[in-house]
This record gives sequence, structure tokens and C-alpha cells, in this order.
Amino acid sequence: MNRIVREIGGSDGVVAAASRVRNHIRIARPDHWIKNVFMIPGAAVALVVAPPVRSSVLAVAAMALVSVCLTTSANYTINEYLDGPSDRFHPVKGDRPAALGLLDPRLVMLQYILLAASGLGAAYLVNRLFLFACIALLVMGLIYNVPPLRLKCPSGRFTSHLSRLRDGA
Repeated sequence: MNRIVREIGGSDGVVAAASRVRNHIRIARPDHWIKNVFMIPGAAVALVVAPPVRSSVLAVAAMALVSVCLTTSANYTINEYLDGPSDRFHPVKGDRPAALGLLDPRLVMLQYILLAASGLGAAYLVNRLFLFACIALLVMGLIYNVPPLRLKCPSGRFTSHLSRLRDGA
């Protein structure tokens, strides 16, 4: 163990690595997973309409919940990273890892890909329609967060176009 600690830079290196891991876990927002329990009634109805052939309903519902948690964490990851520069000036969000510049963009992309792929893999185990729903959730997250559309941002091209249409211009 001591050899491993020396190889990664002593105990300071271990602390720094643990801090980086903690920052990446924070941007996935596992503390928001509790909100995903609200998908259970919809999944329960779907499982009653089309019950699983080879698995228990409870196991499939649990897999659906895992899938949604991983998929939403992928969306949170990209959201946190892309909001980092503007969050620097926010009184509450200013202490988040992205706002403080503590994230490696390559690791953020890897984290997004791993969470999205894991979420879709779990969705595939539920059924094909659930997989399509999770793909739609990921696509909506990208449309909401990633330029050039970035529907989250009112100054985005698409939302500006919608505003002009709404105002009759």
C-alpha cells in the first residue's frame, strides 16, 4: 500500500485524487436521484400492460429506476460542466466544482459517456420501448444544454427564433 501511495504522489496525491473523484461524483448529482421515484408509477403501468416474460416485475422496475438514475446523471454531468463558467458568479452555485474550474473536460466527457452507456444498457434490459424513452431523455438533455441550440439559454439562436415567432416578427 505504501508503494502505491508513493507512486501516485504520496498522501497528498491520494487526497487530491479522492477530491477529483468526489468532484466528478458531485456533478452527477446522485443526491437528486430521489426525484426519479416519480417514474415508478408510469413504469408500473407499463409493466402491467406488457409484463416481462422472463423476469419478475420488481426486478424490471428496479432496473428501470437504475437506468433513469444513470441517464439523468449523464444529463446532470454535461449540464454542470457547461454551466460552470456562468455559475462562477452565482451566489449559491459558485462553489460547485465546474464553477471553480476543478474538472478535467476529458474526464467529464468520459463520465458522460459511461453514465449514458450504462443507463442505456440498463434500459435495454428493461425493454426496447424503455430504451427509446431513455434515448429521448438523453437527446432532450443535449438539446437543453449543448450549443448551438442550448434551449436552457434564452439568448440561444433557437429560442431567439421562437421568441420572434411568438412576437410576430
